[in-house]
Amino acid sequence: MISVMHVVSVGHVLVAFGTSIHAVLVHPQARGAALWLGIIWLVPWVGPLLYLAIGVNRVPRRARGRSRIETAATTEWRSGCCMMPLVGGDAAYREMLAAIEGAERSVHLSTYIFDNDRAGAVCRDIGW
Repeated sequence: MISVMHVVSVGHVLVAFGTSIHAVLVHPQARGAALWLGIIWLVPWVGPLLYLAIGVNRVPRRARGRSRIETAATTEWRSGCCMMPLVGGDAAYREMLAAIEGAERSVHLSTYIFDNDRAGAVCRDIGW
């Protein structure tokens, strides 16, 4: 004979299995997915409900699928100023140095690492 506890247990396993698959496939970070898996399985019925209530991102992202270069293409953001993403060291350094030399007031530069090579030395010696 099937008891109520068997039905409740099987129901929890099915719901937890479904929400676990969703958490693993959809969650962007492995740590977050692992945390949700622990909550889903270790807190019967409440864990899956919590995941469905607050763990699922319901905010649509229009920019999903576009590259950062496409979304940040050369854009006029203030009168006389523009922002342009530069990919690759040779092209980037050439454009950065030209912008610095042609600047009337200031240049805002955001970059990762200047290597200890000829191009990095030019940027280092420019007097920043």
